[in-house]
Amino acid sequence: MEILRDGSRLEQGYTLWLAICKRYQFIREFAVEVVREKYLRLDYPLAHEDFDIFFNARADWHAEVEKIEPSTRAKLRQVLFHMMRDAEILSSQGLIVPAILTPRLIAAMREDAPANLAIFPVSDADLKAWTQ
Repeated sequence: MEILRDGSRLEQGYTLWLAICKRYQFIREFAVEVVREKYLRLDYPLAHEDFDIFFNARADWHAEVEKIEPSTRAKLRQVLFHMMRDAEILSSQGLIVPAILTPRLIAAMREDAPANLAIFPVSDADLKAWTQ
């Protein structure tokens, strides 16, 4: 809560992104499996098709996802991309932005659940260093 109250705009955005990912498993999995993996491959553009592929894969596993109407799906995608832009995970041009986590934010996340650091576009070396 201190970071939300006193942190920089970037720290606040990252903290809100963390809260969203902790609350919604679907978004967390998208952040780790799509956003971070694309970042690690140096494939920075994040397109609506990336969301659609992820969504379709989840629909194959979860009947409730399959039942979502196309208009609802489009709105979910729109809101998710907006949240990523607000959290500065995604640029206005649709490019994945490397996360610049502060020592204070890293410490707070390590204390809570170090695995949550994987929701950010960061290198494997940084992730390893922060979780040891």
